[in-house]
Amino acid sequence: MPEFDAIESDDYERIEPFERAVFEAVNESREAQGLVTLEWDGVLAYISRLHSRNMSQSGFFSHTDNEERGPRDRIKGFNYACANSFAENLYKISNFYSGYEQDIENIGKEAVSSWKHSPEHREVMWSEVGGVAGVGCYINADNDVYVTNLFCSHDPADAEDAGTGTPPEDCYYGGERP
Repeated sequence: MPEFDAIESDDYERIEPFERAVFEAVNESREAQGLVTLEWDGVLAYISRLHSRNMSQSGFFSHTDNEERGPRDRIKGFNYACANSFAENLYKISNFYSGYEQDIENIGKEAVSSWKHSPEHREVMWSEVGGVAGVGCYINADNDVYVTNLFCSHDPADAEDAGTGTPPEDCYYGGERP
C-alpha cells in the first residue's frame, strides 16, 4: 500500500490508487450483473477529483455545491462532451486509517456496497448510461476520503475534444489539467 500521510493532498500519484480501487469495484459489480464494463476517462476523473476536494474544503457532501452548481455545471465548465447524458455517485469514508484495515481496495468495496443498497445509486452504477466513467478522490487532514464517480454515455473516441475537455480561463475549480 502506498504511504499516505494525514495531510490534505492533491498529489495524484498518492490519490490515484484510491480512485482506481473504486473504479475497479464498480466494474466488478457491473460484470456480476452481466453489464458491459466501463472505460476509464481521465477528464471525468479530474472533474470528479475537483468536486471531492471542493466538498472537503467547503464542508458539504452533496451533488450540488455551496454555489448551487451540480454535475452538469462541472462538466459544462470543462466544455466536455457529455453534459447531457451523465450520472454521478458520491461516497465518504471518515477516518480512513483509524476505522479501516488500511487496505485501499476496501474503499472500492465499501463504496460499491453502499451504492448497491441504495436504489438510486444502484441504478446509476448499473445503468446503461455508461461507457466511460471517472472516479475522483480527495483525502483531508482528518483522513476523510471523499469519492465522486461520474458516469457518461459518450464514446470518447467519437466525441469532439472528449479526451481534452478544456475549462475556460475562469473555471471555478481552477487547478492543473489532468
